[in-house]
Amino acid sequence: MKIIKINKKIIVQLDNGVVFENDDCSNEMFDDIISNSDNEDYLTELFAPGRKEIAKRIEEGLRFIDNINRSEILSINGDCIYIKSISDLSVPKLLVEKIIEAELNENNELIQSYLNFWNLCSLNPDSRARINLFWFLNKYGMKITKNGLFVAYRNVVSKCNPEYADFISNAYLRIKKNKKSPQNYIAFYADNNTLNYSSNKDIIPENNLGNIKDLYNTLSQNVENNKFTDNYTKTFDIRIGNIVSIPRHQCDNNQENTCSYGLHVASAEWLKNNTNFGNTSIMCLINPAMVVGVPPQDNYGKMRVCEYYPVKIVNIENGIVDDEIEDGFEDDFLDITIHNLEINNKEETQYNMNIQYNIETDNNIILENLKKIQKNKVIN
Repeated sequence: MKIIKINKKIIVQLDNGVVFENDDCSNEMFDDIISNSDNEDYLTELFAPGRKEIAKRIEEGLRFIDNINRSEILSINGDCIYIKSISDLSVPKLLVEKIIEAELNENNELIQSYLNFWNLCSLNPDSRARINLFWFLNKYGMKITKNGLFVAYRNVVSKCNPEYADFISNAYLRIKKNKKSPQNYIAFYADNNTLNYSSNKDIIPENNLGNIKDLYNTLSQNVENNKFTDNYTKTFDIRIGNIVSIPRHQCDNNQENTCSYGLHVASAEWLKNNTNFGNTSIMCLINPAMVVGVPPQDNYGKMRVCEYYPVKIVNIENGIVDDEIEDGFEDDFLDITIHNLEINNKEETQYNMNIQYNIETDNNIILENLKKIQKNKVIN
C-alpha cells in the first residue's frame, strides 16, 4: 500500500491497484488512515462509502445470471426471465429466485408446484391480476399446492349449525393428511350426542352416518347442515365442497382499489385481525387464473377473485391454521376450474431484473464477465 499526502490532498493506492484520493484530508483523517493501513476493507469504506455493498450486489447479480443459465427451466432474454415451456410471459424476480433455490436444493416437488402455479397464472385473462400475486402470497405466507392452486381464507355467516360441516370437512382432511383412506372411517354420534369417527369395522355404531369419504363428497348437498352466506349482501349460497363464483366482469379489476366488487379472500393473519366479515372462517382453494385484483399495498392482506372453492371450516382466532392440503385432494377441483382457458401472453408490465452495476468498477470487465457467464464459460 502507498500513502502520499501533500498539504490537504491525500492519495492512497491499495495493493490491488485501486487508487483513492481526497482533497480535504484533515489531520484526524490522516491519523485514521495510517492506523488502519493494514485494513483495506476499512479504507475502501472510508473513501467510497457503500462501495463494498454495491460490489456485493454485483457479485450476487452475476451469480443470479449464472444460476439462470444453468437452469433447466428458466431462460434469459434481455432484462427479463421466462419459462418458455409454459408461456412468453416474463416471470417476477421473486418467483425466479424461489425456482432457482428449489433447483439448487433438488426439490422437484416444489419446482413442480411453482411451474403449475405459473401455468395457471398464464391462463389469467387479465394480465394486471398476476402482477403482484406471487409477491402477495409469499408476503402473507399463503401456501401454493402441488397443482399450483393456492390456499386462502374468508369469513362467512352461518345459516345452519356448522358443527356437522366442521366435523366432516376437518375429519376428511385430517385422515388424508395421515395417509389413510376416509372411506375406511365411519362417522357416528357418540353417547353424549357428539360427532366422532372410527376405523374399527367390527364395531358399527347404532348412530352410524356413513363413511367419511361419502359424507364429504355429498357435503355440498346437505343444505340443512352446510349453508352459509356472505356478511355484506347476505345473498350468496356458500357451502363446503361447492364452488362459489360470479362472472368476472362483475368484479373490479382495478388493482389499486383495495376493497371493491368481487369475491374477497385473505391470508389467515389478515382475517384474524379483521373478524367483522362473518362468524365462521373457512379455508378456500383458489385458481390463480381466477384472481381479479391484488392490492399492491404492503399492509393489506385481502384480494379479489371471481371464484373460490370452500374446503373446510377453520379456527383462525389463535392464529394457528393447518393449511396442509393432501396431494391429490385438489385434483377434482382443478378439473372443474380450468374452464377451457387459454394462455394469455399479453403483459401489462414486464418483470425486469434491473441488475445494478457499480459505476466505479470497470464496466467493460463486468460486461465481459456477463458475456462469459451467458456462454457458460468459467471466469478466471
